[in-house]
Amino acid sequence: MAQQSPEDTLAQAKEMGLELNADGSAWIPISKSDVDDAHKSEKRKLNSKELVQIIVLSLSGLLAILAILGSSWISVDIRGHYISEFGLNSAQGQDDSEMYAETCDDSTGDSCAAARAGLVATIGLSIGIFLLLLCCMDIFLRTKGFGLLSVIPQFGKVIIQWGAGISMLLGIGFWLITWGFYYNSSMEEHGQFGIHFWMALLAGCLGLITPILNRFVFAEDFDATSK
Repeated sequence: MAQQSPEDTLAQAKEMGLELNADGSAWIPISKSDVDDAHKSEKRKLNSKELVQIIVLSLSGLLAILAILGSSWISVDIRGHYISEFGLNSAQGQDDSEMYAETCDDSTGDSCAAARAGLVATIGLSIGIFLLLLCCMDIFLRTKGFGLLSVIPQFGKVIIQWGAGISMLLGIGFWLITWGFYYNSSMEEHGQFGIHFWMALLAGCLGLITPILNRFVFAEDFDATSK
């Protein structure tokens, strides 16, 4: 009968939950502390690249939320005097405000067009915010030994990572094409895109920065930590 090597003996004992004691004279059960230490070794702190990604994604999400809630997507200013502001879902004048959906049936088609464009932009931005949250949670949980996106196919990961910025920009693009460009031009030199429009545009661009970094800058590190 062939004699087992010491390495084979140790491996077989480990499978049985045994290990040698300190002086190597007897077999003892593997201590729970050793198992815990091995598990803890899988955990780590956020590295600098992951921290940058979370900051960028969080900033993108914050800007998107402010853009949805904001009222200044288009502002009308005549000779330095504030006249009115138009958000995704409402218009606000000096003395009053109105919801597009409430005036859609009682006025011209402009209110209905504004309501549709604002709804699509809101949906696009909201989807982007949700996907950004998933990406942030995945980056953080990978440091705890668990990848949130590891349970889905690689193609699904790509959709989630790129989808945040793309969905935001698509929503903004629809709003621009169906309402923003038209109404802004109708105000001639008095109309201009407001601060919340630029916030939304910046949010969409920031949402694309992280997947671009993962694809072209952090490619090796990202592939290693996402497995």
